[in-house]
Amino acid sequence: MATTSREPSFIPLWQQVVNDLKADIGTGVYELLDRIPSEADLCERFGVSRITVRRAVDELVNEGYLVRKRGCGTFVSRPNVLKVMQRDNVDHTVMSYSGICSQSGYKPGARPVSCRKTKPPVTCQRLFGVSPSADVLRVERVRTADDLPVLIETNFFSGPAFDFLLDLDLADCSLFGLIEEHLGLVPELHESCTLEVYSASTEMAAALEVVPGEPLFCLAGDYYDQYGNPLFYGEQYIVGSRYFFAV
Repeated sequence: MATTSREPSFIPLWQQVVNDLKADIGTGVYELLDRIPSEADLCERFGVSRITVRRAVDELVNEGYLVRKRGCGTFVSRPNVLKVMQRDNVDHTVMSYSGICSQSGYKPGARPVSCRKTKPPVTCQRLFGVSPSADVLRVERVRTADDLPVLIETNFFSGPAFDFLLDLDLADCSLFGLIEEHLGLVPELHESCTLEVYSASTEMAAALEVVPGEPLFCLAGDYYDQYGNPLFYGEQYIVGSRYFFAV
């Protein structure tokens, strides 16, 4: 790639580099998951110091356009997508992912991965009061915003009342909406939910269109209906650079 000449400007050099790299990402010079050139190569291209390049790359990492992988380099990611509150702190009702997307101006989507009966993990045995040999319904989907993968959700349901989900096309729809439509139940997230940080496995990275090892938030918790009865256990593996938790 040709070296970029720098003309006099009131815009700081590091910001000029940021703007040029954003333009390269926006026009497809560097595509999603591409490794960008090294600091030395960028210094040569832009005719600036290593300090200037490092500040520009730091800014793009902070904005979510790039992600650093130790020992591998710096790769193209995507800017933040969802910056919203997930729960109403007054009545503890949970806004559905589809509602979050729509409120934020994005088109919600869902890519079904599996919907099948399985044996309950320990968390579900405790919540539903079932034995390890019982059957529960496991529903896994990749949730998207404007077709950009944001999270992998896995929800576990107990009892025949939820078997209707086996017969439905679960693409691009809200599970919360289906549960309310078919059963008249509204989910509430229990206070004992947990939030941990994981590294994306190769399989997760492929589904979420990130590099392996990408930091993921894991939000896990027990969901109850509006009457205080256990409704489902849910886990969400969320791309940290595409989702913001507000409390």
